[in-house]
Amino acid sequence: MTDTLTRVYQDYLVSLLQDMAEVSGAILAAGAQGEVDKIGQGTDKLRHLRAQLQAVEQEAKTRLDTMAPAFQEKVNKLLFEIGKSEGFFRAWTQRFDEYTDPISALESDDGKHAAVDKFLTDAWDWSNDIVAVALDTPAVYFKILKARGQKKIVCVHLDADNKIEKNDDVTYLEDKWQMRRFFEEMGNNYSRRILDLSTFLDTLHQNNESIESEHQKNIELLKRAWRIQITNSATINKFGSRWIMQGIDNLPYIAENANISELENAFKDVPMVIISPGPSLDKNIEQLRALQGKALLVAPAQTAAALAKANIFPNIIGIADPLGEMAQYVRNFPFDQVDALILGVSCHTGLFEEHTGKIISFNGNAGVDTWISEIFKDTRRLGSGGSISTCLFHIGQFLNCNPIVLVGQDLALSDGRAYSSGGDRGDIQVKLDAHGRIQYDNVSEQGQAIYLEQKQGDFSKYREEVFMLPGYYGGEVVSKVDYVIYHAEFERQAESAKEANPDIKLYNCTEGGAMIKGFENISLKELAEKISAEMSEPPNVRATLQACLANVDVATRRKTLKARLSSVKTSLQKSYSLANRCQQIAVKANPNPKLLASLSQLEKELITAVKNSSFISISMQNALEKAILLASKSKTMQQNLNASLALYELIINEAPRILARVNAALGKMK
Repeated sequence: MTDTLTRVYQDYLVSLLQDMAEVSGAILAAGAQGEVDKIGQGTDKLRHLRAQLQAVEQEAKTRLDTMAPAFQEKVNKLLFEIGKSEGFFRAWTQRFDEYTDPISALESDDGKHAAVDKFLTDAWDWSNDIVAVALDTPAVYFKILKARGQKKIVCVHLDADNKIEKNDDVTYLEDKWQMRRFFEEMGNNYSRRILDLSTFLDTLHQNNESIESEHQKNIELLKRAWRIQITNSATINKFGSRWIMQGIDNLPYIAENANISELENAFKDVPMVIISPGPSLDKNIEQLRALQGKALLVAPAQTAAALAKANIFPNIIGIADPLGEMAQYVRNFPFDQVDALILGVSCHTGLFEEHTGKIISFNGNAGVDTWISEIFKDTRRLGSGGSISTCLFHIGQFLNCNPIVLVGQDLALSDGRAYSSGGDRGDIQVKLDAHGRIQYDNVSEQGQAIYLEQKQGDFSKYREEVFMLPGYYGGEVVSKVDYVIYHAEFERQAESAKEANPDIKLYNCTEGGAMIKGFENISLKELAEKISAEMSEPPNVRATLQACLANVDVATRRKTLKARLSSVKTSLQKSYSLANRCQQIAVKANPNPKLLASLSQLEKELITAVKNSSFISISMQNALEKAILLASKSKTMQQNLNASLALYELIINEAPRILARVNAALGKMK
């Protein structure tokens, strides 16, 4: 970013290392005097400081290369001082290994404390990292951990019918969705480490069962929810700014087109078929003909080419992904053959420009897109998901469709392919390399660009980790991390859908790939016959969609949007002006108390202005959070001013960029 932020990182890094050097010295001194309590307190502090260092380590290391030799020398000296206690730290944290009878040792207080020290990692954030426990984990360990500063102790208890006596020091998660919400509420401040205390203690007690315990299965569910949150946070950090900018560009078109909210319950009890582009689509794509005119057929853009080749046209094509490359999947698609295009509000602007009049917009990324819904006073909230197919499932629920049917939703790699042979990605070949990782061959340049959005570098070296999922026909199938996330989402959606409507029917007609719990496996041919037999009168899907597209109150929506954008424009201008004024004071050498008081007041006004122009905080959320973190760690007035300067520069750089987009959007509505 800027030299100012580099200085802030420099200050923070030195401050952390100085604290670590001081604690290391205290540990050695306590060791020399045999002061056991102080040794324990010191090692716990050092763990926490190491965790703080890891949180900014990569960025700090990147910036170190540009820092002056004198500063790097200072860092090296501090690292040398810290290193002096490494041997003692290692001996202390692994002292449990000195016990000749581990089981007897665990009966003593010192043995329990030594076990906890062995259990914890060298870097541990007492405020945010998670210790997972089982129902039978002795409560004494909770007390030991809480006394050391541990904040998050979690027990996964899925048998809610089995009433238990709960411990106030423990958070109990009773289903997969509570796990998901637990991590979602953390946002970007999610836990970096999760450790399973129960399994660790079983190991010390030499209770190593060969069969995976129910507890271990629960821990895997907890870690899966954790990994999903890490992935989602990384996605928002990476693409959040793009989503905001494209969302602003799209606002004039969103005002002129329909919104999904206008279709609430419009397709009550109408079958909805979500046609995804998995390899198994090749098996039964022809069976979709029997459902045309009898169900609401919806398909992600990735399926469009395969359907067009088969001369089968869905009622709706859906796109949620903001990547510009997504347009390639529908570039040559005959849109006169479909009734509507459902677009996430942050999709590439070219899609809105080209298809205005046939668009129904929705929030494709609920955590980032809600500001658009709020502009148009749309208070309804649809769930969103990691894939367009999971988004379409949420939309099916919102429309009150029944049944909801999955086709081509393999979520697995089959016969060396990840996609239907008839689609735009059908030529891509998949194989496992010598290390058992997923490798892709025969990928177009545009396709490579999409993959490299996830991981920059040389595509020939692009690899993905292998995961296994339960198979549609039994056994297990090879999958990958994003598919595993979508699989978990579908299972969560199935459970919540049935809780909301016990009469809803969910069918998986993929006929291959992964088995998805909550969906009944049935062949597409059999389902089509079932729907035909039970249907008294075909639904008029086209007429319903056309009415939605035609009944848009464009004048009111444009008026609402103009008022909101004008207000945002004023707030952006004010944010920029206030940040500049704050900067002018903060750069002064030794500002007097009067100037500091003035700076404090201006900062309060700046915070209010930024909140009113919410685009700023969303578009640079990750950078803002880092700068705020560094400011909170400041120890001197100058360090605090440097951290504040970094915040001001973020706003000074970002506000004009957003303001230009806002002005352009206003210009399109004149």
